Amino acid sequence: MTEPSPLVNIRFSVIRNGYDQGQVDALLFDLSTKVTELQGVLIEATKRADDARRDLVALGEQNPSVAALVDELDALPPAPWVAIPPFAKADFSDARRGYTPGEVQYFLGQLAVKLDELQGLVRAAVRRGDIAEATVRGVRAASAAADKIVADAKAEATSIIENAQAVAQAVNAG
Repeated sequence: MTEPSPLVNIRFSVIRNGYDQGQVDALLFDLSTKVTELQGVLIEATKRADDARRDLVALGEQNPSVAALVDELDALPPAPWVAIPPFAKADFSDARRGYTPGEVQYFLGQLAVKLDELQGLVRAAVRRGDIAEATVRGVRAASAAADKIVADAKAEATSIIENAQAVAQAVNAG
């Protein structure tokens, strides 16, 4: 069971049978700023995941076994966009210079649902970006380790060949 959103438990001062417009407008402005920040985090996390995927595809062109990792990354759910229109100033009915409480509470309840959805998407996008970046780092580390193993093997093979040639020359000379 989820906890009720704090947005539906807000209490405003009542002015002549309506909520104080200044308090409601201030809250909406603050919420609008936070939503814009969350949307920015979502955009950045999605960009990180897309950039990491692009890097992984490029690495896969050099190493076909990496292509399966791209498929695994693509299997993660994408981060869809949640459209929350600007609402820094809402248009509620005026109850003699105060906002109608029912309209404000309904609006805040609907907004809480959208914000919860947006926060879930941000978490999913950040997770997808983290997984994508970690996969790219892992592939790069494995590739570097493989390159070192190949270089070490080549050096060892060169040393063995040089020693064999020296032994062959000594046998032929002797």
